[in-house]
Amino acid sequence: MRTHPLVTAQRREPSSAPPPTASAAPYEDWNTVFARVSTLSERELEVFRALGEGASNRRIAGRLAITERTVKAHVAQVLTKLRVESRLQAGIIAFAWTRPAHLDEGPPFRPSPVACGASGPLPLSGSRPTAATR
Repeated sequence: MRTHPLVTAQRREPSSAPPPTASAAPYEDWNTVFARVSTLSERELEVFRALGEGASNRRIAGRLAITERTVKAHVAQVLTKLRVESRLQAGIIAFAWTRPAHLDEGPPFRPSPVACGASGPLPLSGSRPTAATR
């Protein structure tokens, strides 16, 4: 039985050379990234803040009374101006940018039991609440 030349090419043994390593770009500090926020227009800044809240395109469109297509265009401009690759990265920057400076003393996500409405210690993950902990 004859095999197709492309199938034969795929069956070749891997070379003994190590795989190429991608040279990672150095990380930028927050001040450099925050400085780029000033390049955003007023409308892009509103979209940027909404990204920091985790809002969807539909929610942003409803809040700003614009179409989802316009929101997508604004998000694309925000990504370009901030030099980030994803909406998530822009959202993280927006979240950090809108945080008050006095909160930098500790980790950003440490909910207290009082803030969560719990009267006692929080149950361990994976455990179900019992009558005593309800």
